[in-house]
Amino acid sequence: MTAALHGGDVTRRVLQSLRAVFGVPGTQIVERAGAAKTTAPFAVLVITGGVEQQVLDAWHERQALVPGEPLLLLTHPEENSLPAALEVLARVQRDGGRGHIVMLGPDNAHHEFDTAVHALAVWHGLRRARVGMIGAPSEWLVASVPAPEALRRRWGPTLVEVSLPDVMERFEDNIEAPIAVPVRLAARPGAHSPHPADVETAARFEPVLRAVAGERHLDAVAVRCFDLISEAHTSGCLALSSLNDRGIIAGCEGDVASTIAML
Repeated sequence: MTAALHGGDVTRRVLQSLRAVFGVPGTQIVERAGAAKTTAPFAVLVITGGVEQQVLDAWHERQALVPGEPLLLLTHPEENSLPAALEVLARVQRDGGRGHIVMLGPDNAHHEFDTAVHALAVWHGLRRARVGMIGAPSEWLVASVPAPEALRRRWGPTLVEVSLPDVMERFEDNIEAPIAVPVRLAARPGAHSPHPADVETAARFEPVLRAVAGERHLDAVAVRCFDLISEAHTSGCLALSSLNDRGIIAGCEGDVASTIAML
């Protein structure tokens, strides 16, 4: 953003000096916050001083579309860019928001900018994430079970409750089904290995969980896996390990906190 006191030459000169940053594929420059993609990281380039209110207006416009998104302020060494950004950040923080300032320059632009954009991309990813809680968390997890609304507000993911009895019923129906090749390879016998038949029984829980994750559009699952031992006489460890190998985050004991940490 450029103050009206400055001409378009200042904007062109600053953008030209930072072309190495903004020329990266996927970067989109827009004139209004409302024109930016709501599913991608968003930043405001503070080109000159005197634009503090304009930046705040842009932040409010963005907050109406993407509530809670931290404000990324990009500055450069000239034209009172940094002082203006500091003033804006102080107001954002006073109003309960969060933000970060990155100083750009022709020689030091990439690393900190890339890191800040990646952090925002993670924030967006967590906001879109759906975590399936398959069964209640184990009773001994007295500090690892955040309330769904607190989880959504603080970390972003949506918690989806999935009936463990229904999943167990599907596991019983799947007892004769084929198992995944990676799991079958893991069943090779070795010293102190369980019986191959027991390994294959445990492996058949994996396609059930994978199907549930696909049907419910889940990015991760937290499974009350100890009930498998008491009710199905098998272990959930092999299935959860295989899911993680396939890119579906899977936590055990219904531990939501550790599952979120793996996202």
